[in-house]
Amino acid sequence: LDVQAPPIAAAERVGGGAALLDTFARNPLWAFVRYRLHARALPDYARISQAHLLGSFIHKLLERLWQELPDPDRAGLQRTLDSGHVADRLAQLAQEIGAQMLQECPSVIAHLISQWGQEVVSQWLQFETGRRLDFECVAVEKKVSLRCAEHLTLDLRLDRLDRLRADGRLLLIDYKTGANAKLPHAQWRRSPPIDLQLPLYAGILQEQGQAVSALAIARVNALDFAFDGLGD
Repeated sequence: LDVQAPPIAAAERVGGGAALLDTFARNPLWAFVRYRLHARALPDYARISQAHLLGSFIHKLLERLWQELPDPDRAGLQRTLDSGHVADRLAQLAQEIGAQMLQECPSVIAHLISQWGQEVVSQWLQFETGRRLDFECVAVEKKVSLRCAEHLTLDLRLDRLDRLRADGRLLLIDYKTGANAKLPHAQWRRSPPIDLQLPLYAGILQEQGQAVSALAIARVNALDFAFDGLGD
């Protein structure tokens, strides 16, 4: 039984996102190959549509919308929706994002992804105006680095960071477009734990002296819009 990789050399640096910890927890050998030998699969000789292309498209639409919202809070979102211009702006953004993300798709598929993405995001924004607690979106796609050890640095990215107006604490949000997406808190208690992006990010914020109220999965799926979260 060989589970001990060679020691990390003095000049060696190991880095990656939260997936690095997941990979080591699930398969140490593959983690060694991927993160220390930096091995990668050869590029495909032909490419087909990615399974998660719609999800990525929706993520990007939401990112751009919150970035340009004049008042990125619940009241500001409601005013923007009441203005009647959201559909036009969604269409413009979808065209810009589609030119980057969907250029390799057949035109019919690209059109379907664009139209469905706009519809889902439009409905999701309406859903958010009904949240019980008032909030302000303070960051989207915010990157942070966590120095875990001398040779290990994790680069993390959060879909969205909200501040709750009631007490000023932070709510960490990870968008998921799957119909059955939920907060993976059971995975955090397994040994070794996996799916650690949200708790790692919360730990960094708390080390910076910022108060974290809750972690949540935002299920942006037209079949069942919901937040699944864990507070206090």
